[in-house]
Amino acid sequence: MTRSVRRKKALFVVNSLAGGGAERVCVYLACMMSQEIDVDIVTLYEDASIPELEGVHIEALGLDRDAGKLSKFSQLIAARNRFDSFIVQREKEGRYDLVTAHLTASHLLASLSCLADRCLYVHHSLPSAVRQLYPKLLLRYIERVYSRYQSICVSDGVKRQVIEQFGADLSNITTIYNAVPYERIREKMHESIPFEGRFLLCVGRLTQSKRFDRMLNAFAAGSFHQAYSLVFLGEGPLKDDLIRQAESLGISAFVHFPGYVENPYAWMRRSSAMVMTSDREALPTVLIEGLMAGARVVSADCDFGPREILTGELAEYLVRPDCINGYVEAIERALGSYPSLDDDFIKRYGADEVIQQYFMRYEAAMGSATEVE
Repeated sequence: MTRSVRRKKALFVVNSLAGGGAERVCVYLACMMSQEIDVDIVTLYEDASIPELEGVHIEALGLDRDAGKLSKFSQLIAARNRFDSFIVQREKEGRYDLVTAHLTASHLLASLSCLADRCLYVHHSLPSAVRQLYPKLLLRYIERVYSRYQSICVSDGVKRQVIEQFGADLSNITTIYNAVPYERIREKMHESIPFEGRFLLCVGRLTQSKRFDRMLNAFAAGSFHQAYSLVFLGEGPLKDDLIRQAESLGISAFVHFPGYVENPYAWMRRSSAMVMTSDREALPTVLIEGLMAGARVVSADCDFGPREILTGELAEYLVRPDCINGYVEAIERALGSYPSLDDDFIKRYGADEVIQQYFMRYEAAMGSATEVE
């Protein structure tokens, strides 16, 4: 009997297609996979505008993103039958060869579904942060999920925390770094930006965990305003606080808040240095993007991601998170000279490499049929 090789099939379960790094990683991987693989994405929430991704089928469950944690869990239980029906329909001509769930709410849905033991649970956030967001009742259930099923972590630091805090079995968990769109970065970074002069750059949501107050203090302490502006790309609840801090430091005339921009890569390339001052980061994609765009990156040596990105010669530009003088000195060093990236760095975060690792891990963990009669 003649055996015909079918296209592989992949499923992503994610909270939404709008938002932070995890969502952008899913969209990028799905788009890259869809060139040779049939890709489905199931989103928990109804996005205001769902992007059209060529070759990708998107199914939105339409849950209320603003519901409380326990109410949201009840919604997930109610949505389980609809989700299972979708899976059964889509697998009529063959099972998925890769199933991944991204972010905690999506992990919960997957764990309640017919795919519970056929899913890789991908951890983009630090478990310590997750513990602060969920009530004890749900945390006990989450611990059972992570101790039982296969997990992927986006950094070795996240992996250690998942093992320590959720009791995950070492044999059920591995690290795969996020894919970063190198080709798109190199294409978009040459576009013009609406800004003149030299500047230092921070990119990210204006929230407490990003600790951009440290950057304002370092900018003032180093008297960088004598030669540079300071630009914050991003929106967030602490914008007014940062504006007031800049005024109190006497540097407000040199600090700019363009907000969210579609193409941060051109700003990264044009910057004299790019600085991250966070309290914690799982795997800050923005650091990788900055380096690929040619930015001279300085970062807080926070748990855990930055120290896995800035290695070798780049480790010189890691700073103790709360050391303002350390930022000043590291920025000055970066402005003076900076190492070039090697090919291994680019390959480590390339889509082809990451996709191959996902399929290899899935097949090793639970097997995946690639042919049908």
